[in-house]
Amino acid sequence: MASSPSTRHRIPLWLIITLALFVMIVLAVTFRGVLTPAGMGLGRVSVTETKTTHTTNEAGQKVDIARTTQRPTPWDALGLLVIPLAGGLIVTIVSHVYNKRQREREEAVQSLSAQDEILQKYLDQMSDLVVKQGLLPRPGDSEPKSHIRHLAQARTIAALLGLDGEHKRRPLKLLYELEFIRKDNPILEIKNAGLDGANLSELTLHNACLKCIDLRLSDLKGADLEGSNLYLADLRGSDLRRSDLKGADLKEANLLPYDERDPERWSLHNLKKELNHSESSEEKRAPRRLKWARPLQI
Repeated sequence: MASSPSTRHRIPLWLIITLALFVMIVLAVTFRGVLTPAGMGLGRVSVTETKTTHTTNEAGQKVDIARTTQRPTPWDALGLLVIPLAGGLIVTIVSHVYNKRQREREEAVQSLSAQDEILQKYLDQMSDLVVKQGLLPRPGDSEPKSHIRHLAQARTIAALLGLDGEHKRRPLKLLYELEFIRKDNPILEIKNAGLDGANLSELTLHNACLKCIDLRLSDLKGADLEGSNLYLADLRGSDLRRSDLKGADLKEANLLPYDERDPERWSLHNLKKELNHSESSEEKRAPRRLKWARPLQI
């Protein structure tokens, strides 16, 4: 399998190790040269020792001769070990960060390629159902067979579940343009379809059948939803700013906020369950109230 372009630009592990060792050796040699008496820099701050000896010259006079030696400090000896190691560590860290970014780019490219592949496969399958299986009836033809409709619905729902927010837009737009999801007589019913997190901004869905559809956290800014059927649609956390909802059927649609920590908190199922539980509790407490509310007998 051929590697992607991003993979070829990664720094191999053997090259990272070689560069780190090379930097460590160069720094060790350089730092050691600085510590020699002829070196400069750190050699000047080394410990200096001066010894004076008394000798007698040829004339019989006593002469004092001073000999000065420089000895590296313990800090210099420690630097001889630490600085090369630090240099090698820096090379390793920089290489690791570079490879990490390249790996993230590669994963992003692979994810985008996988999304495009899913979308293209879905478009090919729908094209086959329309052209060869008669999913889209021509004028004068009868409605498509039920098994063809169910197959198209299943493929649509499966494709939407595998697509991200940006790619979910095209299948929905395709269904709308082919008039598969007309409000009056929809050919396909895509209830419970996963359009959560979809980018549907500025999308025209005029008089579309979107009942029982999952639109949580979707971007519907400026979308044309005039006259659409959004009965029982899950719109928790969706962005409906500047969207046209004139004449839209929002009966029992969930427009509550979306709690990411507890996604089921504001779902209609749990709300109805809690409502029924509270009503049953009220009914159980009602006889007790009647028992204590007996009229006084005089």
